[in-house]
Amino acid sequence: MSDIHLALMAGLAASNADARASDFPTQPIRIILPGSPGGTFDALAHLLAEGLQAQLKQPAIVETWPADAAFLAADLVARAKPDGHTILMGTAGLAMLPLLQKGLSYQPAHLRPLAISLLTPHVLVAGATKPELASLAELIAYGKANPGKLSAGSAETTGLFASLLFQSASGIEALQVRHTGSTPLIAGVVAGHVDFALLGGASLMPPAQVDRLRLLAVTSDQRLPAIPDVPTLAELGVKSAAIEAWSGLMVPRGTDPAVVRVLERAIENVTTSQTYVKKAGEIGAIPCFIGSQAAAQFIADDLKVKERLAAQAGIKPE
Repeated sequence: MSDIHLALMAGLAASNADARASDFPTQPIRIILPGSPGGTFDALAHLLAEGLQAQLKQPAIVETWPADAAFLAADLVARAKPDGHTILMGTAGLAMLPLLQKGLSYQPAHLRPLAISLLTPHVLVAGATKPELASLAELIAYGKANPGKLSAGSAETTGLFASLLFQSASGIEALQVRHTGSTPLIAGVVAGHVDFALLGGASLMPPAQVDRLRLLAVTSDQRLPAIPDVPTLAELGVKSAAIEAWSGLMVPRGTDPAVVRVLERAIENVTTSQTYVKKAGEIGAIPCFIGSQAAAQFIADDLKVKERLAAQAGIKPE
């Protein structure tokens, strides 16, 4: 086949792709959100839906699924027709599930990221009743002087790995205590049943119990606008411990790249809007836009870190 014929075929394929993208969307868009209605990310999911609806001229509907069935929601999207009309609002915790659970039908490779739209740092907190844990330096000094005596709480998968990374970077070891949610975990720290915890910044907004906690550090590269007086771990001398939970939008693997580009551009317009940026800051998160290709690499790199931490801690899928 001549170079001319190859060039014509390539041009025809590109024009067909552009035609498919120009027709998209042809029906309402479903955004599948693992989590309860009215939850922390529900408002942002609806902002995204409203923005996509305005730009793409089709209804965009947020469909919530129970948080404990997140992998089923992900599997539903992975098996959906790859035409861009069914989107998952995925999270770092969902991507890490295969590290903890065996036999999941869903795997991260089954989905293609459209974009990462939100980063949520963790806040290292301690109870206000323990004078030996009044600062990060004192917590670390106590942990090194009393190996195995500290307890660390976590309420979700991302909090567990944030805790493991902090311990690895600071040189301390703590008994890991899992909780069923942020509310009982905060209560445990306040009561002194758990020495410290890594809480998602969003779980402290609004700060109903902040006065009963010591906020020692945040796990991001930058301070959070919602709690600007709380320094980062790096500022306090704990390097290589920055870790942020991410949230993003995903479609089934095999979705037309031209359709991905349409959705990617629409998501960028929404996530850089003043309304979205303001709402994200109010819940203790960092608004962002990381496009499809960069998001795929970001997620892969994040999973490598979590795999290393799981291996160090002896965590295996059950």
